[in-house]
Amino acid sequence: MRGLADTTTRKTNRIMVSLQKQIDEHEVELKEMIDALTDDQMESLRTTIEYLWGRSYSKNVFNKSTLLTLMREEMNFRQKDIQLAKRAGKTEVISELKLMLQKGNVTQEQLESLIQRIEYEKNGINVLPLSS
Repeated sequence: MRGLADTTTRKTNRIMVSLQKQIDEHEVELKEMIDALTDDQMESLRTTIEYLWGRSYSKNVFNKSTLLTLMREEMNFRQKDIQLAKRAGKTEVISELKLMLQKGNVTQEQLESLIQRIEYEKNGINVLPLSS
């Protein structure tokens, strides 16, 4: 299960980095494409983006000159959401482990080992085996 979560997180991070890199590398072309959009196309795009991002944008905010900035901001929001979710999940796991300790389902040593493993993984170090 953890392996699947790690793989998913790595893939999500790679996608976000790849998208950011593509936006940066093709900024001139993207600006040209945006400038070529008609008013009807911009309105359609604004409506679609509002639906996908769950935000409302006025025509003054969502326009040709701000579109790339809004795209970058949305990517940053998504990256922050991912980080917050990871932290919240780890906090929830630690709370659940402490509850298991109170109920006698795990020993203090097992709890400390699991918490240490979570901390190592949080810091990108995935080398500690689970102790029995």
